[in-house]
Amino acid sequence: MDERLSQFFLAVGRMCGDAGLGRLTVRLTLVDGRVVTGVPDPLRETEGAAELDTIGYADAVTVGGAEVALSEVVEASVTRPGPHGQPGGEAPDDAVMPDPERFGASPA
Repeated sequence: MDERLSQFFLAVGRMCGDAGLGRLTVRLTLVDGRVVTGVPDPLRETEGAAELDTIGYADAVTVGGAEVALSEVVEASVTRPGPHGQPGGEAPDDAVMPDPERFGASPA
């Protein structure tokens, strides 16, 4: 596996692990376009055949009760709790979204 791809999966695994500890909502977009949103369960650390590349995590993450392959994730984000983030990862209807150019992000 390419080193950058391996680093991506490691980062997603760590993010899910940290979000699960804090009961924070994550949103994972999968290769097939499906989006899984919820609080992640603790990740399974493993070595050997069940391990994704050599990152120390199994090729599985459970988010909001749905188990998906970590290797199928193409995008991941975590939602801020409180008045600026809503449980379930959706912005409130009256939310003012930041200007992507101002924050260095590419427009969609």
